[in-house]
Amino acid sequence: MEEAPRNSVLINVRKAHVGREYLKPVRYPVIGFTGASVVPEGLISLPVRVGEDESARDVMTEFLVVDVPGAYNAIIGRPFIHDIQGVVSTYHLTMLYVSNDGSTSRLKGNQEMARSCYLTTLKHQQEGSRSKTQIPPQESKGGL
Repeated sequence: MEEAPRNSVLINVRKAHVGREYLKPVRYPVIGFTGASVVPEGLISLPVRVGEDESARDVMTEFLVVDVPGAYNAIIGRPFIHDIQGVVSTYHLTMLYVSNDGSTSRLKGNQEMARSCYLTTLKHQQEGSRSKTQIPPQESKGGL
């Protein structure tokens, strides 16, 4: 079995506008939040900037590109957080990281946006499971 490379982020190819000619082939599936298996479109390395101005941190990040519906543009993984020397507090919706100049900087999340993305993800999961469990009318064997 092939071992997965050290990927930091999954991105939705529909939202990323990534040219397919830049993708490296990938031969292993990725398990999503719903438990479904998806084979990535490919692997790409892109520059990522966290923060702005003197708080900025620039790193090259490997992305697994997947073509699935979702509320997120990207899902940040532990390798990316490690690369920026980040410390995450989900309770405070905050991440501390080391900027390019070596100082500690803070990235603050938005509670309303986090809730909206979470609810959208739940909605997609419910729609997906409903479509898998519904029996088409022509196949039903009688009614109650």
